[in-house]
Amino acid sequence: MNRLGGGGGNPPVTGTILASPYLNVRSGPHTTSGTAGYANYGDVVTISCYTFGDYVSGGYWPSSTWDRITDPATGASGYAADTWISTTYDVKTMVGQC
Repeated sequence: MNRLGGGGGNPPVTGTILASPYLNVRSGPHTTSGTAGYANYGDVVTISCYTFGDYVSGGYWPSSTWDRITDPATGASGYAADTWISTTYDVKTMVGQC
């Protein structure tokens, strides 16, 4: 099974941005990492993997999990705090670790 969504006919793993009006996409899994772009509230992003970074307590479920995402709507690619991304299941069961 290809958990990253490429090849093999598996659909990509996606999530919906919950941060309003937008979420900064970072170059690394830290709140101090440079901004690589942004994803707007409601954008559906592709999640390729997850990692651990800074603890973020301001979202929906405080966590140190960060997702590596690509936002087709804005072209942003990088890391975003998982707490601001809604997925069907826990992202750690849907994709591999970066």
